[in-house]
Amino acid sequence: MPVEHLYVVDTSILSELAKDPCEQDSSLRNWLTKVSPDTLHVPYGAALEIERGIHRLRDVNPQKAAQLDHWFEELISCKLPFLPMTRRAVRLHAEMTSEKALKHFWINDPRCRRPRPCQDLAIAASAIAHDACVVTRNVSDFELIGRYFPLPGILNPIDQTNVFETPISPTTFH
Repeated sequence: MPVEHLYVVDTSILSELAKDPCEQDSSLRNWLTKVSPDTLHVPYGAALEIERGIHRLRDVNPQKAAQLDHWFEELISCKLPFLPMTRRAVRLHAEMTSEKALKHFWINDPRCRRPRPCQDLAIAASAIAHDACVVTRNVSDFELIGRYFPLPGILNPIDQTNVFETPISPTTFH
């Protein structure tokens, strides 16, 4: 019996899952039928981005915020468990934020009108610490992170032309 990969689900994929099922991308729905639900997890960084989005929405559209809050609570309690930020992931995340070439992932451009906490480094650190493949629509950012901190895998189940997955293997830290 083949060993199943562990997957961390990025915010871009979680946002797709928040849509009404008839509006979700069919490629994503198809991929989800092929993987064991036990292998899918929400990493700390993606949870933070989703929670922040819900919080910001409360002032603008409280009803939609309440709906998304209920959806996310149900998702992490019943379907995709929350993957905590381990000590190993924290150390790796700290190391990533010290890499000058990745600076734009953790420091917002001062000219940015709406600064946001980009959590791609935290998501990547969790993936490495748990030997998990990152499931994302944002492949290019994770490829860049992977040049400095090799990721166990990156997978875009929506855009089939831009998918690559590397085998899960032990990671070497810098």
